[in-house]
Amino acid sequence: MHRFYQKSVNLRKDQPKPTAPNQHWAADLTYIRVGSRWLYLAAVIDLYSRRVVGWSLGKRKTVSLTQA
Repeated sequence: MHRFYQKSVNLRKDQPKPTAPNQHWAADLTYIRVGSRWLYLAAVIDLYSRRVVGWSLGKRKTVSLTQA
Protein backbone atom coordinates (compact mmCIF):
# COMPACT_ATOMS: atom_id res chain seq x y z
CA MET A 1 0.00 0.00 0.00
CA HIS A 2 1.30 3.45 -0.87
CA ARG A 3 1.08 6.00 1.93
CA PHE A 4 0.89 9.69 1.11
CA TYR A 5 1.76 10.63 4.69
CA GLN A 6 3.99 9.11 7.34
CA LYS A 7 2.48 6.53 9.65
CA SER A 8 1.51 8.03 13.02
CA VAL A 9 3.16 7.01 16.25
CA ASN A 10 1.10 4.59 18.38
CA LEU A 11 0.42 6.66 21.52
CA ARG A 12 -1.41 3.75 23.18
CA LYS A 13 1.45 1.27 22.76
CA ASP A 14 2.48 1.21 26.44
CA GLN A 15 -0.99 1.84 27.89
CA PRO A 16 -3.01 -0.92 29.61
CA LYS A 17 -5.63 -2.62 27.46
CA PRO A 18 -9.26 -1.71 28.15
CA THR A 19 -11.13 -4.23 30.32
CA ALA A 20 -14.66 -3.12 29.43
CA PRO A 21 -16.50 -1.23 26.67
CA ASN A 22 -16.33 2.59 26.52
CA GLN A 23 -13.03 2.93 28.39
CA HIS A 24 -10.95 3.79 25.32
CA TRP A 25 -12.05 5.00 21.93
CA ALA A 26 -9.90 5.59 18.86
CA ALA A 27 -10.65 7.83 15.89
CA ASP A 28 -9.34 7.95 12.36
CA LEU A 29 -9.88 10.12 9.32
CA THR A 30 -9.21 8.62 5.91
CA TYR A 31 -10.25 9.06 2.31
CA ILE A 32 -11.75 6.49 -0.01
CA ARG A 33 -12.41 6.49 -3.72
CA VAL A 34 -16.07 6.11 -4.66
CA GLY A 35 -16.49 5.93 -8.41
CA SER A 36 -14.56 8.86 -9.88
CA ARG A 37 -14.50 11.00 -6.71
CA TRP A 38 -12.85 10.94 -3.31
CA LEU A 39 -14.82 11.02 -0.05
CA TYR A 40 -13.58 11.45 3.51
CA LEU A 41 -14.52 8.97 6.22
CA ALA A 42 -14.26 9.81 9.93
CA ALA A 43 -14.73 6.83 12.23
CA VAL A 44 -14.60 6.15 15.98
CA ILE A 45 -14.19 2.63 17.39
CA ASP A 46 -14.33 1.17 20.88
CA LEU A 47 -10.94 -0.45 21.49
CA TYR A 48 -12.38 -3.17 23.76
CA SER A 49 -15.26 -4.42 21.62
CA ARG A 50 -13.73 -3.25 18.29
CA ARG A 51 -17.18 -1.98 17.31
CA VAL A 52 -17.75 1.22 15.39
CA VAL A 53 -19.16 3.80 17.80
CA GLY A 54 -19.83 6.40 15.11
CA TRP A 55 -18.87 7.45 11.61
CA SER A 56 -19.39 10.26 9.15
CA LEU A 57 -18.81 10.50 5.39
CA GLY A 58 -18.30 13.77 3.53
CA LYS A 59 -17.04 15.42 0.36
CA ARG A 60 -14.59 17.70 2.22
CA LYS A 61 -12.24 17.24 5.17
CA THR A 62 -13.77 19.72 7.61
CA VAL A 63 -14.19 20.05 11.37
CA SER A 64 -17.92 19.39 11.00
CA LEU A 65 -17.13 16.00 9.45
CA THR A 66 -15.42 14.87 12.65
CA GLN A 67 -18.12 16.35 14.90
CA ALA A 68 -21.09 14.74 13.14
